[in-house]
Amino acid sequence: RAIVAAFILAFLTAAGGLWWMCARNEGIPFLPEHAGGQWIVFPSQADSKPHVAVSVTAAFRHSFTLSTQPAKATLMVCAFKEVTVAINGRKVSNTPATRRNWKLPSCAEVAGLLQPGTNSITAWVTNAIGPPALWLVLKSPPIPLGTGESWQVSLNGTDWRSARCARQPLEFQADGSLYGSLRMMDL
Repeated sequence: RAIVAAFILAFLTAAGGLWWMCARNEGIPFLPEHAGGQWIVFPSQADSKPHVAVSVTAAFRHSFTLSTQPAKATLMVCAFKEVTVAINGRKVSNTPATRRNWKLPSCAEVAGLLQPGTNSITAWVTNAIGPPALWLVLKSPPIPLGTGESWQVSLNGTDWRSARCARQPLEFQADGSLYGSLRMMDL
């Protein structure tokens, strides 16, 4: 029993260490979960073609309405990898720097950028090693706002589309690239 207990403890310790490393190490392309919002990406389809590492920029946007200007509003943002955020066309000054760990949320007080009526948030995320991904939460007493599939996204200036939750599996097309082109029995 002692050997089984030691094995289970070693396994749980290794699994916990791996999870902690994936959630904290900025060199591992793993999107850690944060409360209040979802990681969102451009809704592309899976393909089997190799991709060259080039810098890609996705613009994410969302509009919302406020009845009054809040006295306090905190913006929290993470992006895979570099991000610039604007509220109502004015740049938010405290977004993550390029040398900061992209997995940790950056916070900024943004009440002065909000206005009664329609407001818009736009975030430009640039990444050269994977799909640009965004997690963003606006904490304000009248309206909590977090990223989700109600946001829109444009990849390198394409038409605006509904964002896809990064946790949602990619769709495969039956075009022969990954689906049904070769079976083991045909070899």
